[in-house]
Amino acid sequence: MKISGQKVHYFIETCFLQVSLIVGGIEIGDRILIGPRAKLISVNHPLNPQDRHKLELKSVIIGRNVWIGADATILPGVTVGDNAVVAAGALVSKDVPANTLVAGLPAKVIKQIP
Repeated sequence: MKISGQKVHYFIETCFLQVSLIVGGIEIGDRILIGPRAKLISVNHPLNPQDRHKLELKSVIIGRNVWIGADATILPGVTVGDNAVVAAGALVSKDVPANTLVAGLPAKVIKQIP
């Protein structure tokens, strides 16, 4: 597998990727699963109309042994903790604690994972 990009860091031992978009400023840990059409988005645009053409980079960090379901969206600046599960279709706008399952729009903690 060839993965490239500016400011994209991969520390991967084992992974399964079917991701729609990876932009710079993303760190992905070992043993991850990323489902079809999942989106990891690390850029946004300023609200100010004069600056809207510019990009704002906010890193996305995916921990070790994370499972991101199909059609999930991880927004800029989010960290997903080790062993977490992001349910299919979830919209993640805040950090996901380690060892938790999150789901929904917006994503919320559903339960702890032992």
